[in-house]
Amino acid sequence: MISAVCAVPRGACAPQPRAAKGGAADSDAEDDAVRASDAVFLAGRTEDDFSCVEMYVYDDEQGSLYVHHDVRLEAFPLALAFLQHGSAGARVAVGTMEPRIDVWDLDVMEPAAPVASLGGDAPTAAGRKAPRPTPGAHGDAVLSVSWRRHSPTVLASGSADRTVKLWDLNARACAVTWTHHGDRVSSARRRRRLERRRPGRRRTRRPVAGRVAPGRARLPRHG
Repeated sequence: MISAVCAVPRGACAPQPRAAKGGAADSDAEDDAVRASDAVFLAGRTEDDFSCVEMYVYDDEQGSLYVHHDVRLEAFPLALAFLQHGSAGARVAVGTMEPRIDVWDLDVMEPAAPVASLGGDAPTAAGRKAPRPTPGAHGDAVLSVSWRRHSPTVLASGSADRTVKLWDLNARACAVTWTHHGDRVSSARRRRRLERRRPGRRRTRRPVAGRVAPGRARLPRHG
C-alpha cells in the first residue's frame, strides 16, 4: 500500500553506488547511477509489518520504471517532503504514525539511521522506566511536512494533535507552535493569498506585521 508520494526535481539525487566487499566498486554500479535526464519520485509504502520509502526512477531512454533503492522505516509513512540544500545533498523528511519526523539522506543507498530526528521521545535516563517526549514534540501522528524553498533549514509540520510546528533543523528543535486549529492538520503548506485587482490598477506591496522577507527567514532564539 502506497500512502504518500513526493516529486523530486530532475538531477537532484546522486546516490552513491553500493560498495562490494574489499572496497571495490560493485559490478552493478552503473545500474545504481541516476542520470540527470531520469525522472525520480518518492513513495511511502507499507506491506504487512514492513514500511519504507521507495525511490522510483523512470528511464526516458529505456521507457522503464523501477525502484532504485528503499529506506526502511519503523512506522507507517503518512507524509514526505523533499529537500536539496547545498553540499548537504538530497534529503527527505518523513512523517509517520509516530509523533516524530525523521530526515533521511537519499544519497546513501543503505542508510542505517536518519541524519536527524525531530520530536519523539527523549533519551531515557538511567533508572527511568517510562520515556518522556522531547520538548516541543508533537503529541500524535505527523500528517504533513513541508520545506520552505527560501529557508531550507526550516521545516513545517502538521499533526493529528491539532498543531502546526516550525522546526529549526540546525538546532533540531521546535521553534514555533500554533495551537489555534480545531481539528487535525493534514496540510502544512503555505498558501498564497490571491487578491482581486481592478483592470489597469497597479498592484502594490503592503507590509504585513510579523512577516519576514523571503530569503531572510529568522527563527526565534532559544532561551
